[in-house]
Amino acid sequence: MSCEPVGVRASCRTFKRASGDFVKTIRTYATKVEADLDRIALDAVGISSVVVGVGVDFEGGASGVQLMVPEESAQLALKVLDQERG
Repeated sequence: MSCEPVGVRASCRTFKRASGDFVKTIRTYATKVEADLDRIALDAVGISSVVVGVGVDFEGGASGVQLMVPEESAQLALKVLDQERG
């Protein structure tokens, strides 16, 4: 899976939720607004996602804001976001 984003940083880390499901960080952003725009784009096509973290402007925000999706949706989510930026 490619994690080469345009204008944002890629993480591609996978985490296990308490429910036992795996979620993957597909992109990392400098601001929550940028991440929310992509979250909205994913929601519009039926891909659930969550934004986690604080912007780099805030203390403790050096790791940025992460956009996470269910692991099984990661490739499709990246494809959708790449088309949005097209």
